Amino acid sequence: MMKRITFLFAFLFSITLVGQGLSNFSQTNFNHPKTAHNTNETSLDEEDVVFYVGEGEQTAYVVIDFRAEDGLASFAWGVDFDGDDLTVYDALVKIEEEDPNFTFEASGSSGSYFLDDIYYNNFAGEAGVPDWWSTWSGSSPEDLEMSGGINDPLQNQEWYGLSYGFSPEPMQPQFVYAAYNSDWFDFEEVETWFGEGENQTVITIDFVDDEEAEEVTFAWGLKFEEETISAKHALEFLADADENLTITFNDADELITVNYNGIEKTANATESWHSFIGTNLSDYALAEEGIFEILENDDMFGISFGGENVRRPFIPTVVENPDMGIVDVELETAVKIWPNPTVDKLHIETAAEIQNIFVFDMQGRKVLESRSKTFEVNKLPSGNYFLQIQSDNTMLTKQFTKQ
Repeated sequence: MMKRITFLFAFLFSITLVGQGLSNFSQTNFNHPKTAHNTNETSLDEEDVVFYVGEGEQTAYVVIDFRAEDGLASFAWGVDFDGDDLTVYDALVKIEEEDPNFTFEASGSSGSYFLDDIYYNNFAGEAGVPDWWSTWSGSSPEDLEMSGGINDPLQNQEWYGLSYGFSPEPMQPQFVYAAYNSDWFDFEEVETWFGEGENQTVITIDFVDDEEAEEVTFAWGLKFEEETISAKHALEFLADADENLTITFNDADELITVNYNGIEKTANATESWHSFIGTNLSDYALAEEGIFEILENDDMFGISFGGENVRRPFIPTVVENPDMGIVDVELETAVKIWPNPTVDKLHIETAAEIQNIFVFDMQGRKVLESRSKTFEVNKLPSGNYFLQIQSDNTMLTKQFTKQ
């Protein structure tokens, strides 16, 4: 009991410190996404919001910040409305109705709601576990002050923020990412697939350019046989398969330059390529391992070019290349590799003219290269490897085990 009283005293004291009083604790139709703005500036605004819910001539903005340690768990929606009788609670209801990945819980009754829990993709902020939500409002995402709660009325062009945590003190929510709708893109839209196997992933490259905002994000479908594949390996395979795609790494295996159909971005002192991983557009999160992230079946991996506030990969144009994803049937049935598993040598048996043979480890690193149908693998560590066989305009991928 004493522990609970001590915590409550500290909690109330923290509210007094910010000069807001106890009242701040007592929180009383699918729209087509707008063109994604170039979010490379040091701050974000209404032009960066792309997911709008509700209907009406007036617009309010909602920022929800789960206050994750890396600071990358904060998202913003636009809420269209008419009239002057809607509240922040009503805005949350609209978001819940139209965003399949968002839910919230509030206790109380109309006019005196108290915000308890918010769940969004893999993030959760629950009342008392271990903290509570604070509410904010202002004329811009950089000008938010603590408000009276989710019962406050919506005002046109006003920003409303929800920030999880009072300890050691309430903190203003930050606008980090525009919320996306997972329904805007799914795997069924990919008709051309590279590779073979029962597992699949979508690789997205976003060049992030204001002038061509909707024409600089592209996606490739990739199938693979092993349970996992590294993102770097996937990128290298796609670059080999699509003659319009060029990807350059430096000696430290850092992603430097990407060029697709003449659109090119190169890392520099202020901008670079950022990696994201998720299962849909909505839950893209910054990939902790970057291009060395390990991808599993039905993962989506994307890279975006920009500065500190670069947007997550946006709605892509699916690449349609008739030469990609089609493994020549004659090559497929006429290629044998043996012995598999192997100890010292690997033999490739085929009548096709082979141009190049590459061996990649499970992290996507190229470990061997040959043009001979028989080559030594005795120096490779024991484990599983990808064998990439290139012949004319076709490419075949097989796996083998080095014992």
